[in-house]
Amino acid sequence: MTQLTQPGPGGPGIIGLMRFSPHFYANRERADRVAITEEMCIEVVNDPVHTEDQENGRVRHRAAVDLFGDGQLRYLRVVTSSSVDYVFTAFADEGFRRKMRRS
Repeated sequence: MTQLTQPGPGGPGIIGLMRFSPHFYANRERADRVAITEEMCIEVVNDPVHTEDQENGRVRHRAAVDLFGDGQLRYLRVVTSSSVDYVFTAFADEGFRRKMRRS
């Protein structure tokens, strides 16, 4: 479990313990997800630019992060339980990036 200690500047944030699924860690083996850290996920959950409930009860959180340390911000989607204490998966959300550019 990872301790959440930093509230987001936009609100109270999530304080407590966050767990990460085996699926999250298995997918971090992929080349396109190896840079995603637990800290990035916590940052996104604490201060999302967009949150969306899924039909299965999970919640999508999105925020722009410097995913590869190259100064370019990319949207990271973090999917959590409805109680927001368990991360199922996280990945760069290029579709959301294109959607935001059109807005």
